[in-house]
Amino acid sequence: MQPVLHDLRRSLPLAVELARRNIAAQYRQSLTGVLQAFFPAIVTTAWCTLVRHTRVIQVESLETPYPAFVLISMMLWLTFVDALQAPIQALLSDQSLLQNSSIPRETVVFGSLGVVGFNFVVKVILVVAAGIWFRLPISATIVLAPLGVLALIGLGTAIGLILAPLNYLYRDIARSLQPMLTFWFFLTPVLFPVPDTSSLAWIVRLNPVTPLLVSTREWITLGDSSQSAEFLLTVPLVCVLFTGGMLFYRVATPIVLERGG
Repeated sequence: MQPVLHDLRRSLPLAVELARRNIAAQYRQSLTGVLQAFFPAIVTTAWCTLVRHTRVIQVESLETPYPAFVLISMMLWLTFVDALQAPIQALLSDQSLLQNSSIPRETVVFGSLGVVGFNFVVKVILVVAAGIWFRLPISATIVLAPLGVLALIGLGTAIGLILAPLNYLYRDIARSLQPMLTFWFFLTPVLFPVPDTSSLAWIVRLNPVTPLLVSTREWITLGDSSQSAEFLLTVPLVCVLFTGGMLFYRVATPIVLERGG
């Protein structure tokens, strides 16, 4: 365990530099700049609001204005997806760096998470603007929201750490990831509240993203969480998955780099 902790400490300074490089490259090579962090959430919110207004889909009355409900939910979901994809993309883009045996394997992971964190901060600007526009109340529980965001990032990263070495050997994993995430999206209460009587209600409730996303959203908008117990049960699972994923990534990465090479 001591070598692992030593490598974690060594990886942080280089991870910060990697994050700076990747953030600069991400926005320098984009015509839309920071707007790309807003665009998916804005488009989804506008579309869902229009569809609900035309009664094509039925969503029960909410305590939060529906556009703000969807916008905050999308911000949280996209952060989870970014965290899941970050280790997978980092292993492919920084494989030459990882082949240097003096570089801790965790460096590229933390560097990619720095980009995820930066993109989340950019998205927060949109949420603040929505809160002002819709006059959302500010409650003391909003200080708990960062814990929910960290749990979402931790869960996404844990899954990504397990998939990254496998995807390095079998690239069809990344190709099948988007359809899987789309299916997962519709089983997560992003566009709708947690159902009570639907035939899919039990699947939505067993979804590990549900208590993390719902609690964070309600801490921001309502001042209380209907999923507090589920949140407290899910967080230890996230910690176990993250630790296991990091150990798997650490052990598997040198092997797959050798085989892939």
